[in-house]
Amino acid sequence: MPGNSLAAKEKNGRNEHADRPHLPIGRRLLYVHSFSTTALLVVICFYTLYFARDVFVPIFAAIGAYLLLFPVQRGLRRLRVPDAAAAALIVLALIAGVIFAFVLLAQPVGEWTARMPRILSEVQYKIKALKEPVEEVRQASREVEELTKVEGGVVPEVVVRDGSLLEQVFGNVALIGTQLLLVVVLLYFLLATGDIFREKMVRVMPTWQDKRRAVQITHDIQKEVSLYLITITFINVGLGACIGGAMWLAGMPSPVVWGVMATILNFVPYFGAIVGGIIVGMVALITFPTVEYAVSIPLIYLALTSLEGQFVTPSILGRRLTLNPLVIFVTVVLWGWLWGVPGALLAVPILVTFKVICDNVDSLRPIGEFLSGRTE
Repeated sequence: MPGNSLAAKEKNGRNEHADRPHLPIGRRLLYVHSFSTTALLVVICFYTLYFARDVFVPIFAAIGAYLLLFPVQRGLRRLRVPDAAAAALIVLALIAGVIFAFVLLAQPVGEWTARMPRILSEVQYKIKALKEPVEEVRQASREVEELTKVEGGVVPEVVVRDGSLLEQVFGNVALIGTQLLLVVVLLYFLLATGDIFREKMVRVMPTWQDKRRAVQITHDIQKEVSLYLITITFINVGLGACIGGAMWLAGMPSPVVWGVMATILNFVPYFGAIVGGIIVGMVALITFPTVEYAVSIPLIYLALTSLEGQFVTPSILGRRLTLNPLVIFVTVVLWGWLWGVPGALLAVPILVTFKVICDNVDSLRPIGEFLSGRTE
């Protein structure tokens, strides 16, 4: 009978599992072992990235600059300019542009940097009324501390002297100069020999399907990350021009400085707008006589950055390159913690690259969908 046959199969299945009770436990142990190995590998990677940041930061920065400038090299290649000559022209033009910007902005930036202590003191004086309640609480706390202090119980002050200030400043300048030189050299070699790495990677793939997938992934990374970086750069330059014009109309001194500052800071989502708003707000407080008008300056700054972030950038980038805002926020925090300001600047390009890889690998496509900002 069919019913008896089915019952017999279920009974045999139960007996079979009873004879091998170790299989489910083994599978669980294998899963735990795999998860633990993966988690340990991730921790080791972040540990290495953190403690070797002086090496990895210029490498990642050079790769980002290569992806940004690759379309220029491709245009020169169509004009039959050799790759080595094209790379030299691009790098020299980039260095000339940086030097020109430095010469143009060195004087106003230096003046504002020298005035920063006075700016802070004047800002503190103007917002003194807002700090009076807090100062009253602090005074009460000090009085309580004095009452509870043991007579004669003086706590010695410990001062750690780890080199003079001049030595620290010179060390930082030397490190930054070395990293910039490394970025320039790496950028030249990437532009001059970038296709060789892709060809070598394709050759070492074992199967034709793997070769095809490697070509597709590298092509998509080069295309989409370059498109993202170029688009974001133009958007940020436009935002900087709008903010510079708005600061000029509002009567802020050195509007070019604030426009350039907004362009650079806007490469760091969320945090860049906040930092820029705080800086222009501090300058506005010492520039204008009334607090009400001074407060309107950072509001204008934040309104323009919000307009760009909520409407302009999503409409230009489109749905494919739109990222999950929560993931962007966490990524900026993570890379900012790992590498500081350079990490915050490189966070989103790294995230875009990782998303492109996930979109082209079947097993990672759910992660790519999670990283996406699409709602449909």
